[in-house]
Amino acid sequence: MIPKFRAWIKDYQVMRSVEFLAFNEKDIAEIFTNPEDGEPEDFRHTHSPEQAIVMQSTGMKDDNDVEIYEGDLLSLDGSKPYHVYWDDGAFQVGEVSDLSYVNGYCVSLVVVGNIYENPELLEEVEK
Repeated sequence: MIPKFRAWIKDYQVMRSVEFLAFNEKDIAEIFTNPEDGEPEDFRHTHSPEQAIVMQSTGMKDDNDVEIYEGDLLSLDGSKPYHVYWDDGAFQVGEVSDLSYVNGYCVSLVVVGNIYENPELLEEVEK
């Protein structure tokens, strides 16, 4: 699997897909995001690590074929949203003991937003 990333651009409060990351010897040096609608295909935005929050794709898709990223909020079987996050070397989704399963399998998994574009949904996660 080729890793995919997106970035929340803090100054503009927008989510952008990441075309590539430039690294220096210590960390990410620059983040290059894809052009916005209406911009030339070869136009790229450049952001410093301080300007953006980078999130990796989990490599999975929800029931609507939407790619699931770190920072997304998922509804499982119509439940309250659960936050996708990276911890201890793996992607996590809320508290596993709270999730709704039928015969050990989740019936429905849908991305309902993310923690940056939909902060109001975080209130439901924290309940």
